[in-house]
Amino acid sequence: AVVSDDAEVYGAAHVHGNAKVSGNAQVSGDAVVSYRAKVTGSAEIGGTAVILGGTWDGSEGPITKGKWMGPRIPA
Repeated sequence: AVVSDDAEVYGAAHVHGNAKVSGNAQVSGDAVVSYRAKVTGSAEIGGTAVILGGTWDGSEGPITKGKWMGPRIPA
């Protein structure tokens, strides 16, 4: 996993696998970002959300629950 730029991962959040978090993105709470997910721009992932793939740039709004393969694609 890679966290770069001004991105932040905090709380009990986990980023692992081939996931990438960059830009001004924030991953917090108990959220998990894994596999081939790309979280960038102004994306906010938190709560109990599980992100397993896709590119998240913030245009989808804060994601705080659910298990997702990509934006608007539930796992």
